[in-house]
Amino acid sequence: MKKILALGAGIALAAGLTTAAFAEDLSFVGSAEYAFEAEAFETKLGGQYDIDNWTFIGLVVAEDTSTTDFDFTGIEVGAAYAVNANVDLYAKLETDGDLNYEETTIGTAFKF
Repeated sequence: MKKILALGAGIALAAGLTTAAFAEDLSFVGSAEYAFEAEAFETKLGGQYDIDNWTFIGLVVAEDTSTTDFDFTGIEVGAAYAVNANVDLYAKLETDGDLNYEETTIGTAFKF
């Protein structure tokens, strides 16, 4: 039941942010990847909102492994600040499938 509520909350968040799309830059984002050794397929789907040098992102995460069916495995929310054209500072918070705190990450990303 928590998984259905969490998925519904993620969809509601994405739908609520849609109304802000006309005021600033809202994008729907996602990824899909397969890990061969783990035999796991993971997909992330959510929204990204850009305003000035800030980027805010919310993702719903689901996974399919050799031992489990395709299942909701958590939520990721994060923010990034573009220091300049080549450097971003970011932070993200992750939950597990029961929406319990799992991890907080901070870092920097760069491109040349």
